[in-house]
Amino acid sequence: MLDPRKLKLLVEVARTGTIAGAALRADVTASAASQQLSALERQAGCSLLERSGRSVRLTAAGHTLVSHATRVLAEIEAAEEALRDIAGLRDGQLRVETDARRAPARQAAARRAGQARRVRPYGDRSPATESMIRHLARQLGG
Repeated sequence: MLDPRKLKLLVEVARTGTIAGAALRADVTASAASQQLSALERQAGCSLLERSGRSVRLTAAGHTLVSHATRVLAEIEAAEEALRDIAGLRDGQLRVETDARRAPARQAAARRAGQARRVRPYGDRSPATESMIRHLARQLGG
């Protein structure tokens, strides 16, 4: 399997036009970047770059791989963001139960009658969830 870090480095070479520029963006030395790109070429089984002095050009295979790598890296970033959302409870499931959950008129009547409302998490009880529960409870008047 191709290494995403090496693919990202190849994409940066395509953007900057030099291994040194890609290395700078990837926060590695130019020598390390060059070695990683050579390893990627070995993994790919073909030449991805035409080196001439300090500049490089992508081969046809390099262009093809950059096109695919851009999409793959975007998907990896989307997956990482989704995991951060779940871990940080910015997204996910929260089930809210109230005694009057069907219609706004019934909710208002329940509030006037002082009927109890329950807010309970579906899943974990992290500090972020507890904070959300308190906020929802205040909003529901409970």
